[in-house]
Amino acid sequence: MSRSRISVLDITVIALLGLGLGFWLAASLGGPAAGEAHLYLDGERHGSLALNQDGEYAVNGPLGESRLAVRDGRIRITQAPCPHRLCMRQGWQEQAGATINCVPNRLHIRLQGRETAYDSLHY
Repeated sequence: MSRSRISVLDITVIALLGLGLGFWLAASLGGPAAGEAHLYLDGERHGSLALNQDGEYAVNGPLGESRLAVRDGRIRITQAPCPHRLCMRQGWQEQAGATINCVPNRLHIRLQGRETAYDSLHY
């Protein structure tokens, strides 16, 4: 008759699974929601959009027109005149403090709310 024993490896695996589950839960719950998006062109404040009002918007930058969509408290760039369209790949953003950047068209969108999930962003 053999007795079952818990090894150090078993404890390590269980701890890593628990840690992974904790990180997954923290990432999926997200941070505080944003109330509006501030638009900047070439470093200057261009305006703001309320995220509780769905709509489609156009912003003209040095390269041409960027199209924005606001739906259900979220915002994204749907069309852009830049060559690689990385700004479009950033997808929907909804957390306060999040940003969307179209560097070639000099468009910067920063989501604002009462609280942010982090202190600052560094590029």
